[in-house]
Amino acid sequence: VELILERAVMSLAVYKDSRNGRSESFRMLSNAIVYFIQNDRRSYAWKYLEKMDDFNLEEDMYFEANLRLLLKGIWETLRGNDQGKEKVKQSLKVCEYLSSEQYQKMNYELLIYVEKLFNVDFELEEMSAYLS
Repeated sequence: VELILERAVMSLAVYKDSRNGRSESFRMLSNAIVYFIQNDRRSYAWKYLEKMDDFNLEEDMYFEANLRLLLKGIWETLRGNDQGKEKVKQSLKVCEYLSSEQYQKMNYELLIYVEKLFNVDFELEEMSAYLS
C-alpha cells in the first residue's frame, strides 16, 4: 500500500502543472488515508495527510478540497483539537449545499465508524435528520 501511495504522491508532483491525472491521484491518496484511519494506523495517516497538504488544489477542485477538509477534520478531532469537529461539519454542509447526497451519506457513515472506533464525538446529531 505504501509503495502505491508513494507513486500517487509522485504523480501529484508530476501533474502539478497539468490537470490530467491529478484528481485521481489525490483521490487515491485520500482513500488510503481513510484506510489507515479505519485500521488505526495513525502514523501512516499523519504521514500522508502532511503530504496531501503540500499540494495546491485548483479552484475548481471542489470535491478534492472538501475531501481534504473532511480528512483534516477527522484527524484534528482524533488528536484532541475541537476545531476538527467544525471542519467535519463544514465538509458535510458543502455536500448538502451541492446536493451531493451520496457523498454526504458516505462521509457521515465514515464519521459514525470513526466515532465508534476511537470513542470520539463529532456532534453529528443534527446532521442525521438530513440522511434519513
